[in-house]
Amino acid sequence: MLREIKKVRLCKIWRNETYDFAPWLAENLEQIREAIGIEPEFDSKEVSVDSFSVDILTKIWLPINLR
Repeated sequence: MLREIKKVRLCKIWRNETYDFAPWLAENLEQIREAIGIEPEFDSKEVSVDSFSVDILTKIWLPINLR
């Protein structure tokens, strides 16, 4: 579980992005929401976007003033 954010070399904690980092990110999305102050909504994992692959796709709903 994520307790606090510290500056570290990420490659020492998550040696493989696909097998280590992406699953951790998905499992800790709620704590990340609280830490960054926005509420992304999980959409899907491993999504192709043009020539790239997105590990985790989220949506952020923003209020719109229609006046």
